[in-house]
Amino acid sequence: MATGYRFDDFKPTKGSTVHAFKSLSYLKDFAKMQGSKGDLKFWKIEGTIIRDEGGPDGLVMKVESAESIS
Repeated sequence: MATGYRFDDFKPTKGSTVHAFKSLSYLKDFAKMQGSKGDLKFWKIEGTIIRDEGGPDGLVMKVESAESIS
């Protein structure tokens, strides 16, 4: 099972397909550049990689589980 990271207002649901960052540090760096970290919920996604589109935010994953992180 693979791990990805995402920000979203809503918890990703099991079986859904989501785009995700490859590491938590990439996600936090992106949020910092946006200046909106305080408004976003961060999620650790466990699941299957459907494809890798390249770059730090290029994962497309089928969700098995998601947990809130900070």
